[in-house]
Amino acid sequence: MNKTTWAVLLLLCSLVVPTISGGSEAQIVQTRAQYEVSLRHSDYLVQITVVDDRRGEFWTGCTRTGLLLGALADESGQARGIHTHDRAIATALSNTSRTFHFSNPRALYNLTTVIDPSALSGTVSRACIEMKKTGCMREQDLTGQFVPC
Repeated sequence: MNKTTWAVLLLLCSLVVPTISGGSEAQIVQTRAQYEVSLRHSDYLVQITVVDDRRGEFWTGCTRTGLLLGALADESGQARGIHTHDRAIATALSNTSRTFHFSNPRALYNLTTVIDPSALSGTVSRACIEMKKTGCMREQDLTGQFVPC
């Protein structure tokens, strides 16, 4: 498939909204406003789609904002720092589909929690499930507990 076909396929897949526990009520997904707030705080969670351009595989899930921003920095090949962080935020904000393409193994490793949700800790896993209801979750304090934004 060419890149345009992949892009259309990914866009269509990102529009599918599953239901909660087989019921008729649709899951709430993270709104654009919640996504933008989450990008500015490393202790928040974001819902994204990760595409492995090497294999043509993609996954949609939840991860910590800091992991996404680190992956974007790794993919760009720039050393991490304040300017790289700002560029990563700008890149994430400009991505209206929230579908991120990666080919750098280090960047993909940073997003293991999206690619393999079993890698999530129990607390983060529960927060990702709760985020489907509230649209926004943040780490409350050093205990690692998450609360709605």
